[in-house]
Amino acid sequence: GDFASPREASIAWKKEGKQAFLKWAETIARSLLKKGLNLNLAPCVDLGDENSPEFLKDRTFDRNPEAVVERAIAFVEIHHKLKIFTCAKHFPGLNGVEIDPHKFLPQKNKPFTEDLFPFKVLIEQGHPLIMTTHLLVKEWDNLPVTFSAKSIEILRKELNFKGLILSDDLNMGALNGWELPERLILSFASGH
Repeated sequence: GDFASPREASIAWKKEGKQAFLKWAETIARSLLKKGLNLNLAPCVDLGDENSPEFLKDRTFDRNPEAVVERAIAFVEIHHKLKIFTCAKHFPGLNGVEIDPHKFLPQKNKPFTEDLFPFKVLIEQGHPLIMTTHLLVKEWDNLPVTFSAKSIEILRKELNFKGLILSDDLNMGALNGWELPERLILSFASGH
């Protein structure tokens, strides 16, 4: 693409300081403004590093949840200053998942506490949008989070999120077990 990846920007923060990261975030925000857009479907607050699977590694800021929060907040502040909404993703976190949801449906027994941490902090700060991911969390439901009213209830009641909840792309391979009309209906019915 035209921009450094989130992982590269995060490494620049470590090597050159926060200003390098802010410059990166502002360049992205200004390019959206030029195109007449007011929403960026970012930041990705999944935990990961260079050892994460290919579909995730360059999209993540860090493996450390505190570092992810620090970078996510900086990214969001720059965007909001320029009147661009942001959407934190992929709830409840793809850390530890090896299967690419673009192709197949990944599963997890339960979300890791550290994966939920960035979402909790952003929610406490009044973040406006969260995107879920196509992930089956066995402790929560026998459906992917995309279709799971229980998962949305956890986001609403336990994490106290008041903003908009978006699904990830409904054409992804993870949802191939459902027809497209079913995907639309189930995602809306669950609370997206």
